Amino acid sequence: MSLMVFALVAGFAVQDTPPLEVMLDRINGNIHELQNTLPDITCKEKFTLRSTRPGMSGFSQESLMTTARMAGRGNVYFRVSRQVTSAKGTPSSIINRVQNLLADVTLAFGPSSRSSTNYKFVRRQDIRGVPAYVIEFETRGGASSSNRGGTLTGLGDPRNTVKGKGWVDSGTMQVLRLEFSQLNIPGRSSKEDSVSDYDAVNIEGKTYWLLTKLSKKDDVGIELAATYSECRRFEVTSQIRPVQ
Repeated sequence: MSLMVFALVAGFAVQDTPPLEVMLDRINGNIHELQNTLPDITCKEKFTLRSTRPGMSGFSQESLMTTARMAGRGNVYFRVSRQVTSAKGTPSSIINRVQNLLADVTLAFGPSSRSSTNYKFVRRQDIRGVPAYVIEFETRGGASSSNRGGTLTGLGDPRNTVKGKGWVDSGTMQVLRLEFSQLNIPGRSSKEDSVSDYDAVNIEGKTYWLLTKLSKKDDVGIELAATYSECRRFEVTSQIRPVQ
């Protein structure tokens, strides 16, 4: 009797986990919706850089970071700009490594990356008290992570690849966390590890799952961390005044 109960429980657990392709379809759909519905937004960004690299000192900076939509050949692109509100230390262009709030999740699970990435479901695991599926991913041989899955040859540098894992809310299929290593980044380093946390952000009554915390560390002695909060719609107002 006990063996039969165990078999039934085990069978239910297996059936309760959807097939990997179904998971990926829902994750891709969520990211596609985010790409196409996210308005231009401004968030508070707190950025810190630490370095053991000769000739480079650390610095910290607080900014209002704006992520604005750009149109381009049927694809969705976002442009990032910053209005610095306070800074300590010597500024560095390395802050530009922190791209828009969708960049890393698109690189890992975006619809355009699916054709050049291998995925594997590995386990269930709670994260921040939320039941989640853990999915490993890795750029396919001959592909490049820099072209967002555009082609296997021709675009991007096939040496530039990523591998890692993501925690995905088992109910909503929203990405909660990404851990990945980016390898052979042209002109920068041979390896960069990062951890990205995502959470639900309310903007004018609508929920968007956005990056809230990020940390990166490369193999040439550079560590950076950033947090994002108080995101709101970015609006530009103009006023016509008569010539005096």
